[in-house]
Amino acid sequence: ICPLKRCDGDESVCDMAEIISFIHLNAFASLVFRFYPHGVSFTVLSEGTRFLKAFDLCEPLVRMYQKRIRDWVTDLGLAHMRLVDYEDFLSSRITESIKQMRNE
Repeated sequence: ICPLKRCDGDESVCDMAEIISFIHLNAFASLVFRFYPHGVSFTVLSEGTRFLKAFDLCEPLVRMYQKRIRDWVTDLGLAHMRLVDYEDFLSSRITESIKQMRNE
């Protein structure tokens, strides 16, 4: 999931293909839960903030895009789906020295 694909418009708008993909993945997870008691869930990494500098993106628009996807997940009751920002995910798993090297 990436807001970069909409170069001529509002990068914060999610399209129905993304929403339908979430719905299908959630349906698959629900099916798995029927025969596997531990179930399954999906974490989708949104890489918009990963490419902020490279593509001169506006962080508020990227964050709005992510919020809108999360709102869809909540509104549709997609209990097996989670959207996480790539940089947030990564920064919680790397050391401070690696973070500094990445910012150089």
